[in-house]
Amino acid sequence: MSEVKTYMRTASAEADAGEDALSEVIDKLVQRLVEAGSADGVTIPEHEIEVEVLVDDTLNLWDATATWSGTGELSAGAEETPATDA
Repeated sequence: MSEVKTYMRTASAEADAGEDALSEVIDKLVQRLVEAGSADGVTIPEHEIEVEVLVDDTLNLWDATATWSGTGELSAGAEETPATDA
């Protein structure tokens, strides 16, 4: 059975910097998450990453959190061994 791993990265951007700035922050956040998984030999599909954005009006910040949980696939291309019934 494969071990379930969870990866999370967070970042902030100034809310008045515009949506392009937030989009750039989210793109970098997702990339950092993928790289963290890759360093552990886990392939994290970008479409499976959940991104949550919160706006803090008092601090004028966007806080973005990217999260992924799963077993992933070994990026080294390890072969799977089929299960055999004993």
